[in-house]
Amino acid sequence: MKKLVICKKIRQPNGYVAYIPEPFPVRGMFDIGQNLLNKAAEAERLVGKLDGITQILPGIEIFLKMFALKDAAYSYCLRSCAI
Repeated sequence: MKKLVICKKIRQPNGYVAYIPEPFPVRGMFDIGQNLLNKAAEAERLVGKLDGITQILPGIEIFLKMFALKDAAYSYCLRSCAI
């Protein structure tokens, strides 16, 4: 693994040592593939859509209960279908 340099140690004329940071992020530090970027963009879009839906619901409790019941039904199916 390549050593990550985050700063330079520079001795000042009056005897002090200063740590000067490198530009961040280091070029090439975050090599993210296009497929992952597309999935992140889709997830962000869906979260925005979910936020919009919650604005028009009469009560957030109904929305949460619906998803809790759906999750409980799915969990029950997983347990009863397991071999």
